Amino acid sequence: IIVVDDGSRDATAAVVEGLASATPGLRLVRHPVNRGYGGALRSGFAAASKEWILLNAADNQFDMSEVTRFLPLMPSADLVCGYRANRQDPGIRKLNALGWNTVVRLLFGYLTRDIDCGFKVFRRDVLKRVNLTSNGAMVDTELLAGARARGLRIA
Repeated sequence: IIVVDDGSRDATAAVVEGLASATPGLRLVRHPVNRGYGGALRSGFAAASKEWILLNAADNQFDMSEVTRFLPLMPSADLVCGYRANRQDPGIRKLNALGWNTVVRLLFGYLTRDIDCGFKVFRRDVLKRVNLTSNGAMVDTELLAGARARGLRIA
């Protein structure tokens, strides 16, 4: 488990450090200043060492038990993407998401139902083929559009 503390002003680092002694394999990647969503993901990905990387937001947006729904898709896919079935965002965020997903589909075709959903699992080897440079939210589009352009399988 890799937790990226992206310049937080809260107790994230202290909490993770406190849990580390009782949680084998828990690692903290700490940024002294905020690098943005994409920068945080890239640091976490760089620290990953297993064959598969599971991306999950730390704010409890997603029910981790639903990762079992990814398992049947993993043998035939390079990336498996979740989606927010009952998105609880304010109306303006939902409208922005609709607009962004529409723009992404016009530019790159259909990549996945919810391009910016932070619940994904993918083969670490994907990162050898898709070079991520974004420090912002564009990182999700960069990952998926780059994967599609290289013939990788998205489920």
